[in-house]
Amino acid sequence: MQESFEDELFSIKSKFLRDIPHPKLIAKALEQVKGLKPELLKETLAPISLNDFELNQALKNYSEKILEIKLKISQAISLELLYSALSELYEWQMRLILKLTTYIPELENYHDGEIKVSEAIDAYIISRFIELNGLGENEIKTYICTTISNKLPVDFDVLTLACLRSRKISAHAGSI
Repeated sequence: MQESFEDELFSIKSKFLRDIPHPKLIAKALEQVKGLKPELLKETLAPISLNDFELNQALKNYSEKILEIKLKISQAISLELLYSALSELYEWQMRLILKLTTYIPELENYHDGEIKVSEAIDAYIISRFIELNGLGENEIKTYICTTISNKLPVDFDVLTLACLRSRKISAHAGSI
């Protein structure tokens, strides 16, 4: 029985040590942990709030925090600790998605059918892109709008793709 529990715990944990998946997959893992530990059924996720950081700083904060959370996940020896770490992961992933979504005008209709929500959002690569292109906080939204207007989706850069992917996740049931 103990070996089965440890296998189940490892199975859940291993999904989150590389790329951070879609929030629905994190939510599914949270439900899976609740199913293994009925005492957790009363637990709910806290509402997600945005911070006031500029995007590049928010990406750096996210990257640092994700490393901490991955360590917590890998070292979780109980379902309670795993649930807590996964809840924190969900919160930070949704915060990143909501932050990236703010750079896409709400009223615009985008052809985002080619944008896959299953692909990971790499905060480090996005941050490097912003730095290498010298984009200031007040230039990011204009840059993305210009890119969307002037290029085909196959030619979108990592920043534009991440913002559109985030918008799509947010609009199509990103929360539980």
